[in-house]
Amino acid sequence: MESISNLRQRIYWESQQIKEIKERKNHFSMKELRNKSWTLNCSSRQGKVYLLKQDIKLALSHDLRQHELMMSGVRSLISNLNQAQETLGRRLEEMLIHDMHLRGE
Repeated sequence: MESISNLRQRIYWESQQIKEIKERKNHFSMKELRNKSWTLNCSSRQGKVYLLKQDIKLALSHDLRQHELMMSGVRSLISNLNQAQETLGRRLEEMLIHDMHLRGE
């Protein structure tokens, strides 16, 4: 579950960066945009990281795919848990009925 939370945080960050790039686009001429990579501040020891919009979109796409795969896995696990709980409930009911018949005889 922590991995899913981590992915959601990265998806949010990547979405915000793409939004910021779109906003910056209005402040630069097309010639400047072709020659620039975006400088993004991040908390790393190396300081600033230079990423292109395509890099961020690719990372976002990958993270969204990974998130969907993880959520599919979680849904499968919850379904299996539900089936196991139903099976345990039926077995318990059978045991109680059997016990009642033994005490009744």
